[in-house]
Amino acid sequence: MYDTKDYVNDYDETVIANVLNEHANAANRYFHTNIVGFLNLVTEGRHYSAFGSLRLSDHFNRPGIIEKGNNLDDLTRGLAYQPQSNTDEYFDKEITQFFFRRGRPLGSDLRAIDIQRDRDHGLASYNDYREYCGLQRAKTFDDFGDLIPLSDIQKLSLLYASPDDVELTVGGSLERHVSGSLVGPTFQCIITRQFQQTRIGDRYWFETGDPKIAFTLEQLNELRKSSISRLLCDNGDNIQNMQRFGFIRISEL
Repeated sequence: MYDTKDYVNDYDETVIANVLNEHANAANRYFHTNIVGFLNLVTEGRHYSAFGSLRLSDHFNRPGIIEKGNNLDDLTRGLAYQPQSNTDEYFDKEITQFFFRRGRPLGSDLRAIDIQRDRDHGLASYNDYREYCGLQRAKTFDDFGDLIPLSDIQKLSLLYASPDDVELTVGGSLERHVSGSLVGPTFQCIITRQFQQTRIGDRYWFETGDPKIAFTLEQLNELRKSSISRLLCDNGDNIQNMQRFGFIRISEL
């Protein structure tokens, strides 16, 4: 986003604003690692509600509980207040052992589903995307050492016959993060390209100055004042307070 009060005219008619397969089915799904296995319901005073914490696998495709009392507002506050899981190669057991269990003792494994999705969509290998993103193509598993810890490389060498067999969703999730980022270089490359082409390939991007479709500058700068915190407050029944930056936790219960 540009820090400006003027229009932004960076539309490029040669860019197709489609969703990249490798973004939708690998890079973006890496953030399943942030899912926590419980949902806190939090009151306006930032205390646990009578429902406390809900086990995630008890409520997949069963949203009825948010129709009771103030639970929708309490869930909204809780989602803004509780921490996410660390962004790494580990995933909560609620989605690796109990995903969509629907009352059964065990469920599916979302991580396994993510890997299979790579194959179903015919994505190229992690090694191919390394090369596409300007990184060195690995000829041996040891060549992954520029981005992946040795302990993880050893596991890959036991599970795969060749560096070219490693799926994008697996290899990308093991990379050391770029400084200031939540992902490694390969996923960063894919995500950056996706967001760039989504923006500059959209003729109707809201910041355009095209006189046929543009907002007035007054309207545009009102839109720029919007925030996730404002959105949460506006869509709750009685949410009176929210931290200014809705994606940043301010303290613990």
